[in-house]
Amino acid sequence: MEQIRDAQRARGLNTEGNLLQRFKAFIPIIVPVVANSIIKVQDQAVAMDTKGFNSSCKKTVYRELTPYKWDAACKWLGIFLGVFAVLYRILAAVQVIPAFLTNII
Repeated sequence: MEQIRDAQRARGLNTEGNLLQRFKAFIPIIVPVVANSIIKVQDQAVAMDTKGFNSSCKKTVYRELTPYKWDAACKWLGIFLGVFAVLYRILAAVQVIPAFLTNII
């Protein structure tokens, strides 16, 4: 929008003054902004159509993954470590616990 405002100023549009003058100057600025937004949305819609986002058929995957025994254990270990790291960082920042791991990490 700033680029369009600068272009309109270069064409001689007066954007300074009282509220009514600024409002009148705002209309020639907003028309290109809306037009550019519509063009960008249309381009995005075409790109999404091309990639199949509007397809009504069943989605497929490249290959099916078979679950293993350790998948659930690794998932829960990752969740636990993530929650632990966030809680440790919060509690150390509030100084509820001493930051003993700060020198290690």
